Parts: sequence; C-alpha cells; structure tokens
Amino acid sequence: MTKILALDLSTATGFALSANGVVTHGVKKFAAASPASHPGTRYLQFQRWLRERIAEDKPALIVVERAGYFKSLAAQSICVGLRGILLSTTAYYDVPLHEISPSDLKKWATGKGNANKVAMRAAALARWPAERFADDNACDAFLLLQLYLSKA
Repeated sequence: MTKILALDLSTATGFALSANGVVTHGVKKFAAASPASHPGTRYLQFQRWLRERIAEDKPALIVVERAGYFKSLAAQSICVGLRGILLSTTAYYDVPLHEISPSDLKKWATGKGNANKVAMRAAALARWPAERFADDNACDAFLLLQLYLSKA
C-alpha cells in the first residue's frame, strides 16, 4: 500500500503517516539547544529528521500545508527555511509534494476557511474521538492527511 506523509511545518513540526491502512501521528520539535547555538541548528535537525523519515518510511508522497499568514517575522523566517529544506530534500529523493492551502484545510475540517486552532482540534476530535494529538501541529498534520486521503 502507498505510504503518505503529511507535514505541518513549524519549529514544532506536526507529522502524520498513513501506511497499510494505519495512521500514526505526532510532533517533532526543532529548536536551538541554547541561545548561544548557531542559528542554523534547527534547520540541520529538520533536514536530518526529514531524511530519516524518507529513508525509513519511504513515502510515495508528502502532503504539506502551503505557507499562509504568519503572526511574526520570526515565524515566517523559520517556515520559509523549513520549506526550502523540504523542497530540496524531496527533490533529492524524488518524492512528490502535494500542497494544501490553510483555508482549504480549515474549510474542509470545520466549514469555515478562517477557523482557529481550537475549532480545528474540536473538529478533529468530533470526527475521530479516539485520537490523541500531541499538540495543534500534530492535529493539523493529521487533518492534512485525512483531507488528502478523502480526495484520493
């Protein structure tokens, strides 16, 4: 069966993997070890983790939320850096990407294209009450995967 990996890129990146009809999900945090750490540390951590995921999980496709609105310049900078690594790494391993806009995801999950994190989590738990999400990033990755699977 085809394996699909969904990612919600952030310092705390949510991930969800569909493999053999089973969906697993969680969150991986990428942060500098200390304020004195090199500013590129989080990007090296993400690149290493992504390469490991691709090597171990062998996804046929990666679904990712298209970059949208950012609350701060710092958040925008981090997401742009992670996206660049995602694009170059998936190109290197020849893994196709499928992007979903935040508003499409929110509308599919809640009926409102501008739903907040609380509404997104509530919608996920209403549909999948047995799921336990580490945080909103893991929940978003799970929803990205479910949206893609519902249309596939």
